Order: sequence, then structure tokens, then C-alpha cells
Amino acid sequence: MQNGIGAGVRRIEDYRLLTGRGRFSDDRSVDGQRYAAFVRSPHAHAEIRHIDLQPALSAPGVREALTGVDYLDDGLNPMPAGGNPKDVELKNRDGSPIHLTPLYPIVTEKVRHIGEIVAVVIADTAAQALDAAEQVVVDYAPLSAVTGILASLDDDAPVLWDGLGHNLCVDDVKGDAAAVAAAFEAAAHTVQLEIVNNRVTGVPMEPRAAIGDYDAETGKILLLTGSQGVNRFQRELAHVFNADPSDIRVVSEDVGGGYGTRNHLYSEFTLVVWAARRLGLPVKWTATRSDCFLSDYSGRDLVTKAELALDGEGNFLAIRTENTGNLGSHNVSFVPIARGPTVTTNLYDIPHAYVVTRGVFTNTAPVTAYRGAGRPEAIFVIERLIDIAAKELEIDPVSLRHRNLIPDAALPYTNAMGVTYDTGKFGHSMDMALGDADWDEYPKRRDESRNRGKLRGIGIANYIETATGWPVERAEMTILPDGIVDLVIGTQASGQGHETSFAQLAVDFLGVPFDAVRLRTGDTAFVAEGSGSHSSRSMRLAGQLFRQTSDEIIDKGKQIAAHVLEAAAEDISFTDGRFQVSGTDKALSLFDAAKAAADGTTGLPKDLQGVLAAVSDIDVPMPAYPNGCHIAEVEIDPDTGTVEIVRYTGVDDVGRVINPLLVDGQTQGGLVQGIGQAVLECCRHDSAGQLLTGSFMDYAMPRADDVPYFRLLHNEVPSTNNLMGIKGAGEGGTTGAPAALMNAILDALSEYGVAHLDMPATPERIWRALSMAR
Repeated sequence: MQNGIGAGVRRIEDYRLLTGRGRFSDDRSVDGQRYAAFVRSPHAHAEIRHIDLQPALSAPGVREALTGVDYLDDGLNPMPAGGNPKDVELKNRDGSPIHLTPLYPIVTEKVRHIGEIVAVVIADTAAQALDAAEQVVVDYAPLSAVTGILASLDDDAPVLWDGLGHNLCVDDVKGDAAAVAAAFEAAAHTVQLEIVNNRVTGVPMEPRAAIGDYDAETGKILLLTGSQGVNRFQRELAHVFNADPSDIRVVSEDVGGGYGTRNHLYSEFTLVVWAARRLGLPVKWTATRSDCFLSDYSGRDLVTKAELALDGEGNFLAIRTENTGNLGSHNVSFVPIARGPTVTTNLYDIPHAYVVTRGVFTNTAPVTAYRGAGRPEAIFVIERLIDIAAKELEIDPVSLRHRNLIPDAALPYTNAMGVTYDTGKFGHSMDMALGDADWDEYPKRRDESRNRGKLRGIGIANYIETATGWPVERAEMTILPDGIVDLVIGTQASGQGHETSFAQLAVDFLGVPFDAVRLRTGDTAFVAEGSGSHSSRSMRLAGQLFRQTSDEIIDKGKQIAAHVLEAAAEDISFTDGRFQVSGTDKALSLFDAAKAAADGTTGLPKDLQGVLAAVSDIDVPMPAYPNGCHIAEVEIDPDTGTVEIVRYTGVDDVGRVINPLLVDGQTQGGLVQGIGQAVLECCRHDSAGQLLTGSFMDYAMPRADDVPYFRLLHNEVPSTNNLMGIKGAGEGGTTGAPAALMNAILDALSEYGVAHLDMPATPERIWRALSMAR
């Protein structure tokens, strides 16, 4: 159907957004609002001896100044944290409980990372608040800091949480240690690798902003802010303020990028609500980009030691990894280090696996789920191991991968970590990618580059994801007599194009015009339940739930049409938005059926009168496994270390494709983020915990001329785990790109004997590696 499932419909959101008609968090203002400014710690680790607020309270326009002591005096709770996904829950191997850290939005006694909030000032203008915040006097007792992952485990490392006595938060093991040990003992070949997945930050285009408001008469709380799901914020605020969720309204309108960084209720959001409740006035705050670099939650930051065992024919026998992840100052989320091990074996038939997962505290900002959340890290490790094995065993890397792929006939397949992949054609994805990348002709292109004094390399990486996410979701569909299909769901777009793609579902399911569909999200006033947008879940859940609501509405509509058209319900068919009596020209449109129900047409049973609507809920996991094959080709200037990506092919199996244009857009965005991690981006701290990459002068972001034209293909293999066969398209690009690109870079550098390089592969790092090799 035109504009239905499978059509490359352009995003209807774009005109509004590109003409400045979007409504983002900082675009909102409320009558009578005041402004908050935060006093942030200049130390990464320090005890607070005393805070003097009097100079700030005496400043012009200041309405209030508050500290953590005031927060505790008001009887407020810490913000919820420590998300440990139940399906892959981390546990200490010795049986001891995991040390969960209280996440207070404002420090009460001890600072644990630079930029932590120690005081908040509220004034009549933003400038007055900032000026007054600079006058707050804080007496710190600085402590030694630790920022390195492995250094945090040293015996003499500064301890962040005194009650714990060390910095090891969790020490989990999964897999069959004995079987893995036996496989390595019997192996003809083993390869090892120690590798770093560098810390990055999401850098959404829209900095965080929020308005908190409080109605003293009703006790109602309002938070206006960008998020990846308003219901989660509602629940978390209810916990903080000991309130009923029904007394809290959270509103998110247009959101300028998420990537996992907007999944959580940040300190500033809680504090503007608290300040509004104290003052009886709305309070607004907007982050600077420096605030974001200091306080946005980070991603990745993992050190891995890995080994792969092979037999004499190149068959994979076992893999074992030891992953040590940086949790930062607080365990805000365990998702990245918990999810990564599930795809340790990738899409290869590896009989045995054993994974150690450790999470450590350091004096850095907390780490949370960032696009892919653990899966890009795991895929990077195994794809690098395979290239190393191919080189050491003098086996073609493509042949080695093909030999070990899970065959189509083996699906559904349960991997060595206990995860069952439902569908896929992994070998076909590889073949598609190799053909499009013109792999066989690569030697000619390499020789041509050599003639120009350049190094050329090609790299391949297969990947698979576990697209899961929090399972709770609710969808409502209402057919309005005036010709509107009203959709309500708890997901939250931040650039994905939900207004377009969700409308395509309704067009296909109900046969209504595209322009007749209206999507409403982002307001707990009408979004009763939901878990937001993360883990490539939005279309997967929307497709499932709106399919169910459509079926229910069609069934109910057939009964209405039977009464109106004076026919038996079993003689009513539904096609192209119309109920028709079989073998006749008697028909009733979907919207006329809604009108008949609303008007209480004579003879219509009471259960068919009222609103023509349906609701569908889900509260159980509905996983899917997007997968694919990516190939990168690079050219390197040996004199400067500069990398140019000259070709890039991506073949992705996202299940059923609802809108190929939007799928490609999601993949392209993910690819750019993966490329950014591979060659540009890195959050760096000095030994005292000071952030060295606190602006765009120091934190390198990908630009348009850093990336090539992406050649993207779809290997569409529907999932069997949901009604629509959707797997998810949000994270494949980020998952495949780092491994493919680093394999290409190291292939180019292999001419000089360079066998290993950690990300990001900056020109300086490459130049130094080449200089040492020379």
C-alpha cells in the first residue's frame, strides 16, 4: 500500500524541525519562572568541610541557595540507580551482594568526580544565578583520585566508597570454565589479545535543559525536559519525592538526540523540581556544552583480555574473556557490562565460552548504556581476535569467518552464553557485503595506492546484537469519527522518525490515508505506561502492539458494520479502510463505523457503543537479534598518519523493514558514531581526575568530510519472536563499524609490522606506531 509498510516515506517531522518550528526543552518557558545555576566541584575526589552560602544569598536577584544538607533535611531519597537487567543479571562470584551506591543529586559529604553538584542557586535571571553561584565558598579537603580502570584495583588505589573498602563493585562469571579449559588444552592454536574500548560521550545535538514546577494546592509536580521515555522519569521522581506517580507529570516534546544518555533522571532535573517545590515558583536550567562534557553520563570504557582456541583446521573451539568495565563514581547502570557477554561468540559456532565481568569505581562521571551498550565492545574483541588468528595461522580472514559461521540450518541456535538466536542468514550477509565491496579486486586498489605512496587496508566484521530493553510497553489506538487515527505509546523519538514510521503501520493495518494518522507521545498526562526508546525497541514494540490494537478494532468494527448494514458479522470483510458485505456493494468506512459507535446507532449493542478504540500491553521480554556484515576500506598517509575511509559497505538484517529510508538513516548515524569512537573520540582525564576533553576543542567529533558515502544493503530475514518480524535498526551501525574500521587500519599498517593499536586510531597514534616500526 502507498505510504505503508516497506515504503521509503520521507520524514514528516523534518519540515517542522528544519524550519525552526521544533519545540525542544530550552524552547519552553513558564510564566514566573526563576533560574538555577549549579556549583560544581573542581576536584575529582574530596571531602566537603563547609559550604558558605551567605555571599550568594546576598547577591542581587537571588531567591534561594541550597546544599545537600537541605536536601536530606527535606527527607528526600536518592535517585534510583544500579540497573541490573534480570535476564543477564550480574552477581558476585563469591555470593556477596553487589555494593549499590546511593545516587544523590547533590553531594552531602564527599565528592567523587569532577563536576559533581555541591550547591544550587536560584535567582530571577540566569545571569544572576550564575554570578551568585560563583560566590558560594566551599571548603574542600582534596583526596587522591584514581581514573584508570586497572589502576583502581591496585592495593594502594584511593577508595571511593569507604563502606566497601576497595573499588571492585561486581565480579561476575558466566559460562563453562571447565569445558573452556579443556578446549584450550586440546587446541592446536590459541591467540590472545588485550584491548581497550575507549570512553566516549553521547554529545547529543541538544544539550540538556529542564523546567521544574510545583502546585502547592494540589501537590502536583511538573517536569518539562528531554528524555528517552517520560514514564521512567515519572517513576523515578515519585521515588525521590515519596510521591504517588499520579501526582507527577513529565513532558518531553522534541528531543535532539538520545543514544542512551537521556535514559536517566539526571541530578539537575531532580534539583529544579526540588527548588520549585521549595520556592513555590517554576525553576529552569539549561546546560552549557561544558556542563554536558562534565556531567553527561559516558559510554564504553572497558579493558578486555581475550583468548580464542582453534583446532588444526581453523575451527573455533572456545573463547574466554576477562572484561573490566569502568562504572565511574556510581553504579548508575550495569547494562553495558551485563549485555556485552551475551554476544561474546558473535554469530560464530563456538561451542564453549567463559566470561569474567568486573565493574570498578573510579573518580570519573558515571558510565551508562551508550548506543549498543556492551555489544559493540564484545563484537570488537572477537572480530579483532579473528583477524589476529588469520594472520598468525596464515588463513584468509574471509575464509576463516565463513568456516565458523552458524549455518542457516542450525537456527534457532543457542550460543555458548545461553542466548537463542531465532533467525538469520549470516553467510548470505557476508556474501552480499563481499560482492558489493568488490573484495576480490582489492589487491589492485592496494597496488594503486602504493604507487601514490599511500597505505591501503581492508577490514571485515560480522556482528549480532541482542535487542531487548525493558519489556513494559502500552499502546492505545482510537478511531475518531472526524477522520483521525489517534496513536498513543510510551516510546520517545529523538530523531528516529516515529511520527512517520508509526503512521505507516496504521496505513498498512487499517488502510487509512497517511495524513489521517496522529501520533502522541511524551506526556504522562495521556501516556499511561511505557519504557521509552532504547535497545532498538521502539518499532519492534510499536509494530507488535499496534498490530494487536488494529486487529481488535477491525473485529469490533465488523460487528458495528454488521448492525449498520444489516448483515451477519461473518459476511463482513475489511479492506482498504472499508467494511463491506461480501458479494454486495454495501459498505461502511472505518471512520463511519467510529461515528456509528459514538452516536449509539439504533440497535447497536451497548458493548459496541462509545469510542472505537483498543489498548494493548506487554510486560514480558520480546528479544530480537539484528545482525550483519560490514566492510571498511581505508587509505593512510604514512608521513602524517591521517586515515581516509575510501569505501564502506554495510549489510544489515534488521528483520522486516518498515521504512528503508529511515533504516538507512539510523544505520548511517550509527556508523558515524562507531567511526567516531574508532578514530576520533575519547574522554580523557589526568591523574588528578581533571577532564582534559571538556570542549569541542579537545573532544574530536566526526564531521561530514570524515566519512565516505555509505553503501548500505538489507538482508531482510524476519524475526519469529514478534508479530511483525522486526529486529531493530538503531544500533547495528555502531556495533559493526569500530571492528571493521580498525581491522582495515591494522591491515594497512601490517606492511610495517604494526599488529595492534587501541582506539581511537588518531593520526598521532598511527604516526607514532609507524615511527617505532621503522
